[in-house]
Amino acid sequence: MNRYNITHLDVAFLLNFNQKMKQYQQLAALPPEINTQGMLIQYTLQQLDSIHPILAKVLDEELQAGNSISAVANWSGGPVYFNLLLPFIRKHKAKNLDYLLVKHVPYSDAPPQMHYQQYTTPLEPSQFLTADLKKS
Repeated sequence: MNRYNITHLDVAFLLNFNQKMKQYQQLAALPPEINTQGMLIQYTLQQLDSIHPILAKVLDEELQAGNSISAVANWSGGPVYFNLLLPFIRKHKAKNLDYLLVKHVPYSDAPPQMHYQQYTTPLEPSQFLTADLKKS
C-alpha cells in the first residue's frame, strides 16, 4: 500500500504539467524516460515511498495542515530532496530530527539567492525535507 497519493501533490502536477516538468528539469534529477504527466506523478509518488519515517512524520503533519509536495529530486547515488510547496507550517521537534535555516547568498554570476528551511535526520543523511521561506 502506498502511503502518499496524488492529493498530496502540488496542483501543478495536474493543472500545469509543462511548468512542473520545467521545475524537475531545473533540478536535473529526473530520469530521461519520464516525459508524460502520468509518468511524472508515478515517479514522484514512488520516490516518496522511500522517505525515512522520522522525516515522514514531519511530512505527514505538514500535509495534514494543508501543505503539499512540490517535487522530489533523487540524484542517482546521491541525496534525495523532498520539497514542499509552502513554508513549513510550524517548527517540528523530535529525537534524531535536525532543523537548518539556509540563507545562501551567491557570488557574482551564481544562481539567485536561496532561502529555505530544511529537516534532516542522522539516521538517513542523504534525505532532506525542504521548504522555501516564501510562498510559491
